Amino acid sequence: MSEGQGSCYPRNLQGLLRFCTENTQAEDSTHPTDTSSIDPERREWLEQALNSMTVSVVEEMEKCLQILRNSINDEKADGDAFAEQKVTLEKLLDFVDSMDNAIDFHKLGGFSLLQPLLKEPDTEVKALTAELVAELVQNNSYCQKAAIEHHLVETLLNVIDHDPEELVKVKALYAISCLCRQCPEAQQVMEQTGGFSVLLRALQSPIEKLKIKTCFLLSNLCSQEPTYRELLFKMGFVEQLAALLQTEHNRSHEYLMSAVLALVSDHPQAQEECHRPELGLKSILENRLKLLEGKEEFQEELHYCHQLLNLCFN
Repeated sequence: MSEGQGSCYPRNLQGLLRFCTENTQAEDSTHPTDTSSIDPERREWLEQALNSMTVSVVEEMEKCLQILRNSINDEKADGDAFAEQKVTLEKLLDFVDSMDNAIDFHKLGGFSLLQPLLKEPDTEVKALTAELVAELVQNNSYCQKAAIEHHLVETLLNVIDHDPEELVKVKALYAISCLCRQCPEAQQVMEQTGGFSVLLRALQSPIEKLKIKTCFLLSNLCSQEPTYRELLFKMGFVEQLAALLQTEHNRSHEYLMSAVLALVSDHPQAQEECHRPELGLKSILENRLKLLEGKEEFQEELHYCHQLLNLCFN
């Protein structure tokens, strides 16, 4: 499901039943919510209704894609055209949170529109497009492969590196994270196209959300593919993360520590790197313990502090 957005369309029989039940009159509380208790005739009717809705979703996606095609090819696109693009992208976000619909989106030729939309001048259009990419590829190996074939890894990395808008950068990094999750092929493309250098620059950005999502992706990558620890170590990520922890405490520090822990786990050289006096990591961690001790909202960060002290400084 897309960030901060729910779906208004039921995707299966149980969902359809719930949808129907929730939209009956408030005083009627006799409808069952378990499909196993439905009589055969009502079940057949519900299945037919669901099938008809599925067909209509495909038709609606076709209409949406045609609107986007027309707007992309319109050299005189103005504010009204961008407003229509936004409404259309929001509709598609509702549809593609179903894996089957996401696959249908690809079969309808939707992936060919994503690159042009990421290059539109309107900030919200670009951000919604990046969010749409994330929704399409999240836990969907078919769409991850399609995204790689359409060179979306490279395009999203370029957006993170060069787009001037904070919202667009953050959404693009979210999309990259979804694309690389449990997808070695996407990870390989990212590595081959300088993606880790892009992540290093993202860490140096003043945008807090960008740092958080970068740390989250780094932690996941190290967990999924331990060999990345060596690459990240050689690129100086431990030093960069330690330097960021020296800044005034903010909510990104929990994720920075999580990323450091992911990098140094089962990597003796990275652990030794933490001992460099100029990094001052031990004193940073000890001071952080004193600062956060007893504060319930910082339990995760405290946990990472203890783990790093035990792992790197015994």
